[in-house]
Amino acid sequence: MKQEEKDTIGDYCVRVKSIINKMTTLGEKIEKEVVVKKVLKTLKKKFDHVALIIEETKDISTMEIDNLIGFLTSHEERMSKKTRA
Repeated sequence: MKQEEKDTIGDYCVRVKSIINKMTTLGEKIEKEVVVKKVLKTLKKKFDHVALIIEETKDISTMEIDNLIGFLTSHEERMSKKTRA
């Protein structure tokens, strides 16, 4: 799974959360850290620097996926405002 160029962070994270929910319904145990790392590794190239900053400055082992989504959405909105200005 990878974030498509047309996907917003919100779109992509909805897909990820849907897959996680299906897997846990089937009895799979998925650690938060694994999900956070997978999301960071599968983002569009333009988020590489943000992913690196999050990996280096945040405790990924305890990070909730919703916190990650918040960081990424915030950055996406800032980038969007700059391109419109």
